[in-house]
Amino acid sequence: MLYLTIAFTAFALSFLFRAMPAAAAYRGGATRPAIGDAWDFGAAEALGYTHRGQNPKPRPDLQLARLCLSIQVDGQMATASLTQEFRNYSSVDRELDFLAPLPNGGAVQGLTLVVDGKELVGDVFEKAKALGIYERITRELKDPALIEYAGDGLFRARIYPIPAGGSSTLCLGMSFLLEKDNGRVALSFPLASPTNGNHMVEETEVTVTFRNVPGQGVIYSPIPGVRVSHDPEGATVAYGESRKLTLDRFVLYYHVGGEDKGLGGYVVSHKGEGEDGYFMFVAEPGPSKDTDLPPKTVICAIDSSGSMSGEKIRQARDAACSIVNMLDERDSFGLVSFDNDSKTHTKGVLPMTKENRKLVLRAIGTLRAGGSTFLSGGVEAALRLLPKEGPSYLALLTDGMPTHGVTDEGGLSRLVRSKDPEGRLRVFSFGVGDAVDSRLLDRFSSLSGGTSVYVATGEDIEFKVTSFFEKLGSPVLGRPSFSSTAAVSLLAPARLPDVFTGNQLVITGRYAEGGEAEFALKGMEGDQERAHVFKVALEAGETPAGPFVSRLWAKRRIALILDQLDLNEGPGATEAGRLELTKELLELSKRYGVLTPYTSFLAAEDVDLNDEDGLRRTSERLTFLRETSGELAFSQRSIKASLSGGGVRACASMAPKKLFSLGRRMAPGKMMKLSGSGSGRARKGGEEGNGRDIEPVQLGDKTFFEKKGVLVEGSLTAEEIKSAKLVKKTGKPFYRLSKTIAPHNLVWLSQSKPIVFAHGGGVWKVKA
Repeated sequence: MLYLTIAFTAFALSFLFRAMPAAAAYRGGATRPAIGDAWDFGAAEALGYTHRGQNPKPRPDLQLARLCLSIQVDGQMATASLTQEFRNYSSVDRELDFLAPLPNGGAVQGLTLVVDGKELVGDVFEKAKALGIYERITRELKDPALIEYAGDGLFRARIYPIPAGGSSTLCLGMSFLLEKDNGRVALSFPLASPTNGNHMVEETEVTVTFRNVPGQGVIYSPIPGVRVSHDPEGATVAYGESRKLTLDRFVLYYHVGGEDKGLGGYVVSHKGEGEDGYFMFVAEPGPSKDTDLPPKTVICAIDSSGSMSGEKIRQARDAACSIVNMLDERDSFGLVSFDNDSKTHTKGVLPMTKENRKLVLRAIGTLRAGGSTFLSGGVEAALRLLPKEGPSYLALLTDGMPTHGVTDEGGLSRLVRSKDPEGRLRVFSFGVGDAVDSRLLDRFSSLSGGTSVYVATGEDIEFKVTSFFEKLGSPVLGRPSFSSTAAVSLLAPARLPDVFTGNQLVITGRYAEGGEAEFALKGMEGDQERAHVFKVALEAGETPAGPFVSRLWAKRRIALILDQLDLNEGPGATEAGRLELTKELLELSKRYGVLTPYTSFLAAEDVDLNDEDGLRRTSERLTFLRETSGELAFSQRSIKASLSGGGVRACASMAPKKLFSLGRRMAPGKMMKLSGSGSGRARKGGEEGNGRDIEPVQLGDKTFFEKKGVLVEGSLTAEEIKSAKLVKKTGKPFYRLSKTIAPHNLVWLSQSKPIVFAHGGGVWKVKA
């Protein structure tokens, strides 16, 4: 005890003596401010500066705690207010050296800087000088953390003091003109700077309001979590996160000059040198009166078997009641349940009059759980209620696997087709818990033109079901098909969903040549077939939209491949086709950095991207798609849904740690044997290699993987990497190379680690 007391006292005294000089300097009112380390450009390399997409840096003494961006769009003029609160976590006063890019794509017409309520003056560098500053910082290997160079200029301000343990708020206000191109307007506001790059932010809030925008139509943002709401005066876009990495920039697109009703649409495209281009086509219904929309029929088929007893059947009843209460008086509703047998609780489908609504709600309240699962009987009973005209939807709620009757997905789909040869019924399956046959529901819903939604054990079924049906609204275009006068290919999704009010239809694909073209959407509006034709301009070269458009296409394409492999459809129905799809899945993951549980081994630092075992490892992991029930099957279908992104705003890749953990859970038994990076050794738990888990990083318009301390472009072959021309970050060769690289890609040259990339017909390795 005496020994512990002496040791503790010695430690406390040593800590006190170390703190005394800093405390004395603070009390003495030192006139020389301490510069925040992360903003001292000369120290950037020594500090191991990294970029978004990699692991966040340790918290510096001076950190961005809150970021609030508010933009008002009036016509084509945008007025922005950016508020950033910086906190000083050190024991001495700090100076903030703030360097930030100004918005791209518009001329800045006014700019104000307010610090803690006092208006100050900062330096604004116009385009030519801003580019010179950016290139100088890059050549000096001092990373400014400007992920994308803002072509219109840079803004710089120095703020002192930010008191020890205190905070200071910087408010930047500006107005700028937005440029319109073929009816499309891009709003891009940069948020990355040396003062916040790749750090966690306690609170991020972005709001964009639209007023007086003539013929405003589709609004789209590639950022997951962005919410769009329309109102009589315009629209509001909102984004909010806490404890997240700083966004590189806030981006959204909107269309102007469209019709007041019907479908509005536009295209965002990008074409790299020597390759097919990428496009994203977004179609969205304009505002319409309720009287313009056709009535719809919803039939609810509820699993009332014994496994649904207790909380599940109660939530299923509540979900069905919520659907009923969302229906218009012109809509109709039918109710069936199934256990050992099937039961029909309504005489046909009932119009939702006041009396019928009460009747249906009472019938739902009588449902009780018991018996086995006669799923096909419930589906057949629902089909008998199918009306002869109008759009119809089946909401199927079940928590298990069918135990008698038709028990395979192909049989269920054939049953629907025999009763509904015109394909008017859309099936939306809601699988509850881990025991559900997820592949059966996926295939059944997919072949019926619908989709599947999975509710994890403990989740609120009612919330999931009602949220889904709220998004459906009313159909504007049923059974749509897409065509183009341009040579387009590799479209995703392959089977288009119906278009509903308040929702977007997003189609991604590749195209051969840029230029003017027409996109056409054909489908049913009520009982009439209608075609909507859009005149578009496909880009012939690179655009700032390139990185997100190509990755969005890659995610959708990967989701389609997984669907075909999972459901044995298309090429996935043959052994040769499955091999080709597996190869493509592996190449897409490498090139675009979109990892899946089947390719997550690519993220292990010591696994070679071009390892010959990569295809075998991918093939072995894909065998787990055969799992149709349990946690493994449930997780895989959820990941597949997140990649396909039923709505474009849901397109977010899983974090690598989650991918690895799923990879380690993928074996039904206790051991999953997969060889490491070419060693041939079996590893426990599905581990891949001995290196740390890393994350693909997007730098400019390329994706890189860190392999043994070197950043390698994912699309390069082993031969290309081996033959890369070495360029040292000194001398004329490096300077000449930097002059040939587009400004938004100069970030390749400012990395502290060696980097290998293809450019200008060659492959380069740049290192200090």
